[in-house]
Amino acid sequence: MPSRSIVSKHTILIVDDDEGIRDSVEAVLEISGIHCVKASDAEEALGILTQCPLDLVLLDSNLPGANGEELAQQLRDEGNNIPIIGVSAEDRRATMFTAGVTAFLDKPFNPNDLLATIDRLLESMKSLAG
Repeated sequence: MPSRSIVSKHTILIVDDDEGIRDSVEAVLEISGIHCVKASDAEEALGILTQCPLDLVLLDSNLPGANGEELAQQLRDEGNNIPIIGVSAEDRRATMFTAGVTAFLDKPFNPNDLLATIDRLLESMKSLAG
């Protein structure tokens, strides 16, 4: 079970074109003490990323306009090292990792798996910041 003291101090951007998924993931994360910001597409996500201090991005691969892989690649090309968890209902693991995601979960994912992945990535970033 993830350490709530770690995740409760962070803000996560949820990028998914499905409002129901954004809302349900937000509900799970906020119960765990994680503040969430939501975007429905890559353009909205980029605007949020330039305006808000964020600790992690949960990124769906299938978005209108630029897809999740393109957004991840753009962030990496710009030197943004924010942890990104790629998610997809399709077999997109390899392309998401190639684009620069830090971790990947298949949809539908178990909320405990999501929380454990978030915890692991935030702990890793904390260790790197040292």
